[in-house]
Amino acid sequence: MRDSLGRNHAELVQALASGQERVWRLMDEKLAELRQSTDQKLAEIQKTVNEQLHQAVEQQMAASFSRVTEQFALVQKAMGDVQAVTAQISDIKRIFSNVRTRGGWGETQLRALMVEVRRHLPEITVPLLLIYSKADQTVPFGNMQMIAEQVRSTDLVQKTLERSDHVLTQEIEREAVYEMVWEFLSARLE
Repeated sequence: MRDSLGRNHAELVQALASGQERVWRLMDEKLAELRQSTDQKLAEIQKTVNEQLHQAVEQQMAASFSRVTEQFALVQKAMGDVQAVTAQISDIKRIFSNVRTRGGWGETQLRALMVEVRRHLPEITVPLLLIYSKADQTVPFGNMQMIAEQVRSTDLVQKTLERSDHVLTQEIEREAVYEMVWEFLSARLE
């Protein structure tokens, strides 16, 4: 009986060892499958996240580019308006520089030009920067307010200087004028 119990015990130990080995192999296989499945799902999630992130970045870049393009178009239109006004100012300068020679005819032309400019003020709808100097002896200070009231621009900035005469970009405060223009344009191109 002892022999029989010894054999049964040895067979039982061997069966347990064999069963335990199969359990370990099965667990290793299942863990490998689980790891592979998890890695695959993580890769799919990462791919989806990357695609959505790429799409969001593309949309935001397209929207930003569109805004920049629109703002650039507005700046170009404003520059065109400024060039038109500059041409009219050149005409005024010519008239003023030769008032004595032209006399009454020059003054009549100047008045007609001023009426024409005022007539077109309501057509200005782009962002507008008005700069005036209190020391300007050519144009009355009230003209800046009159212009501000007649234009239809919803983005209107008015700045006042203290010491410059009429040609602001050539006067003592010209650096301040350049800074004001730079700030105005930079704020609208962001």
